[in-house]
Amino acid sequence: MEYNKRIATAGDYFRYYFASAYSVFSLATSNRKKLPHDFIERIMLAVTEVNGCKVCSQAHAKMALESGMTEEEINALLSNDKEKVPEYQSIGIMFATHYADSDGRPDEEAVERLKEKYGRKLSKSIIATCRMIMIGNVLGIAIDTFKQGSRVRELTIFIGSILLLPLYLVTVIAGILFNH
Repeated sequence: MEYNKRIATAGDYFRYYFASAYSVFSLATSNRKKLPHDFIERIMLAVTEVNGCKVCSQAHAKMALESGMTEEEINALLSNDKEKVPEYQSIGIMFATHYADSDGRPDEEAVERLKEKYGRKLSKSIIATCRMIMIGNVLGIAIDTFKQGSRVRELTIFIGSILLLPLYLVTVIAGILFNH
């Protein structure tokens, strides 16, 4: 499979980084019965397909197999084929693709459609999942690129992630306090 890596700008990186921090609480408190593991993995794979992260594709393909998805379903999602997606999850998966295509800036209409289909709480969990995989993709692409010899940009991402950790934790707490 060929990967077309989306290289995030510094601005995108910071936006994804703090959006993921704000979403930690949503994911930690989401009802697993409403957002089952296979749905989460489909979201992860759909976003990863858009961003082209080889590291995340491999990791989430393994987790998707463990969640009960077939190789055929996984390959379809990683090829942007949504035909194998269960009907109930289709709007969520289409939203995840749109979320990644729009660099984490989905249209308000898409967000409203998501809320109409799944309700406010489940929609927040779907958006939070998208946010988490977006930063995961940025870091996964940096890891893969680092292995291939490009060093300066990727080291900056890793060092920045470590240096920003205290601010990330403050953002997590803000998410807990204001994300209700």
